[in-house]
Amino acid sequence: MFGETYELFSEQHLLLFRLPGVVCGVLTVLLVYLLGKKIFDEKTALIGAVLTAFSPNLAAHFSVACLDWPLLFFSLLTITALYYFVETPSAEGAAIVGVTLGCALATKIQ
Repeated sequence: MFGETYELFSEQHLLLFRLPGVVCGVLTVLLVYLLGKKIFDEKTALIGAVLTAFSPNLAAHFSVACLDWPLLFFSLLTITALYYFVETPSAEGAAIVGVTLGCALATKIQ
């Protein structure tokens, strides 16, 4: 219309669609490192983070625009919050576990 062309999905749209998956991928690797450092030691945490970052299945699919990777991140975040809550129970910890579980459940609803 009026001489302008419109593309339904341009490269800018695709970048915006894929960005949450990439961010969740980076945060998942960071969370694996932090949880591994808390449970084990720094060397083991680094090995776990490197294996997560260079896993062919994860690395190839973190840039795909789907909700599997945010679900992975929020599920791991819920497990981490639950670990901290069991270690030191408190009302704030219970609220954090509830919020992270809510985010994990809300992520995959389609």
